[in-house]
Parts: sequence; structure tokens; C-alpha cells
Amino acid sequence: TTGSGHGLESREDIFDFGHQGNGFWMQGPGVTLDGNVSASNRHAAYLFFTRSSEAQFDAANLQDPSLAAGRDAVPVGTVPLFGVSNNVAFASRTGLETWFHLTNMNDGQSVIDNFTSWNTSSSGVHTPYTGRTTLKDVTVIGNVNNPRGTGFSRNKGTNNMTYDNVKVEGFHTGIS
Repeated sequence: TTGSGHGLESREDIFDFGHQGNGFWMQGPGVTLDGNVSASNRHAAYLFFTRSSEAQFDAANLQDPSLAAGRDAVPVGTVPLFGVSNNVAFASRTGLETWFHLTNMNDGQSVIDNFTSWNTSSSGVHTPYTGRTTLKDVTVIGNVNNPRGTGFSRNKGTNNMTYDNVKVEGFHTGIS
């Protein structure tokens, strides 16, 4: 995927941030992503963008309805990912990204497991503004002959992350 070639915020007025060349763009957490391969993406192979000032997720559709605390609906950014496992990314800028996901939450947990990313130019997994997420059995391999970038990158808004049996190779920094 080559993308539009325009800056990230060039389509902000229509809330379209998924135009930079992503293999899989998920605008919410209510999907199961299992057994996919995404290759040769200008930006991310897989990207979860779970932020919206308006979109709500019906409590009846939650895997654990108690997370709604009696409400009929909750903001999409407060819903754990339904299932992300057995996915592969290669030859992309980043392998997997999560944005504005479970930040400042006290309940719920997302799990991304059995994920492999290789030959990425920036990072294997990038998790800005993400909380309460476990990365389990994840392998990220950059350029072993010329390490650069970060295997698992984040920003200051990222919190409560768990790295369980992860492997990093070919990056300047393993986990930031």
C-alpha cells in the first residue's frame, strides 16, 4: 500500500487518518484479527486507532459487559481489543501500531499475541497513548546488518504495558 502521499492531518476534517499506506486500519477495537499477513506498506502493516470524541460502543457487544459499569454504551477507546493473534507483518515502516487505546483505564486488558514483524524500517510495534495492553509471544526483527529504530516504541502517554516473552533483534533500541 502506497498511501495518499499527504500528511497525517490533511484529512482531519473528515476524521480520516488511515490514508498513509496502512495494510489493515481498524477504527475501533470490536474486531478479531487472526492469522493475517500484511506486507510492503508505506506506513503500518496493522493499526488500531480507537479514538473518537463521538463514537460509542454498545455495552451489549462487549466481551465483558461489566466494563460498562451499567451504562448502555462506552467510548470506543475504553474497549479492549477483541482478539489479535497469529499475525505477520514485513517490509513496512512499522509492524503494528495502537493509538489512543485504553489510556487511563482501570479495568480491561488487551492482548496481542503470536505477532511477528520483520524488515520494518522504523519499529516493530509502536504504542503511543496506549494502556493496559499485553504483548505476548511477539517477535520483532529489524535490520540485523544495520540496526536502527526501536523494536517496541511508545510515547509519554503510554502506560501499564506488559511485555511477555518478546524477542527483539536488529534495532538500535529494544524497548523504549
